[in-house]
Amino acid sequence: MLSPPRQAATIEAIVAGPPEIHGLPHRLWNRQAVAEFVNHRYRILLSPTTVTHYLGRWELIEEHALKPAPARRLPAFVPVPRPGAPGHGPWLPDAEPLWLGWTRPHAPPDAGRGAVAAGHNLLNGFRSHFGDVHVLFAVTSRGVLQFLARRGPFDAADVSAFLLELVARTGRGLNVVVTRWPAGARGVLRAVPAGCPVRFVLLPG
Repeated sequence: MLSPPRQAATIEAIVAGPPEIHGLPHRLWNRQAVAEFVNHRYRILLSPTTVTHYLGRWELIEEHALKPAPARRLPAFVPVPRPGAPGHGPWLPDAEPLWLGWTRPHAPPDAGRGAVAAGHNLLNGFRSHFGDVHVLFAVTSRGVLQFLARRGPFDAADVSAFLLELVARTGRGLNVVVTRWPAGARGVLRAVPAGCPVRFVLLPG
């Protein structure tokens, strides 16, 4: 098990940038990359199950994205074709199904709540320790999780690079169900480069 200071340092490393800046052979964070970082830094071996536990405990990844979901399927409907709009059109044949989200698990405390909001510690969500953290995550129908985290919002270039890396990893196009996304950032999805083999549908909410 990781002590609270080591948990905090691991989160700081994740928020600081992708695994490759820490000398790891990964461009996106995933369970294996987190385990390798901890082993490299602290000589502690973590199983995938334990990494999943920490990601949920730290609130970096939403619970629904961490649970096995063998019944997870693409919606029966397909995106409405919009000629000339990147990412819109019928589902791509033989593409990888993917569930995509952008969340803010560590939003700054509400100053109006005073010491109650600011009093979170390292064992109850880390909310007051890491600032305005944003997380971009993707999970496949097989439960394979990839993610990036940073302070401050992602921009169109960040999201495009994330999707292109996923395309490179799968070796095929992506049919993407967007489960969580900031309402004011929908335009970021429309900025995906033309020709990128990705189709989107945004779920309500």
